[in-house]
Amino acid sequence: MAPTIKVCASVVDAAFHKKVDIEKDVLKFLLVGAIATPDPVKHLTVEDVGDEVNGEGYTEGGVALKNVKFTLNDKTATFGLTADPIEMKGLTTKTRYGLVNDETADVLVAIVDFDAETEVTAGDLKVTLDKAGIVSIKVN
Repeated sequence: MAPTIKVCASVVDAAFHKKVDIEKDVLKFLLVGAIATPDPVKHLTVEDVGDEVNGEGYTEGGVALKNVKFTLNDKTATFGLTADPIEMKGLTTKTRYGLVNDETADVLVAIVDFDAETEVTAGDLKVTLDKAGIVSIKVN
């Protein structure tokens, strides 16, 4: 099953108040465990969520997203936040959720729900996000 991605209220609020620059800020993807229950409305920062994983090959704070773009698809009237697939190599840990975090503005962008606890043992974790975007906003 593909992961479910939820947009966080904190990034929408921050965007409208000019606190984030999605294409220039450092966006990171990090992993949290099954104890965490991330809430896209109540949790504003990574610290609010807690339970960041640890383990061999995992870097605290996660990995930076590459080729981040925020664009409008004229055909579908949808804005999308896209990035290259995320890869973590040589990883040994258990995770339940991934978080997309704007490290520059300290704002939670999205929650990636893997639908079940996932265990990686001395392996690689690759997360390919929806081509429509990590965040997808339909213009009506």
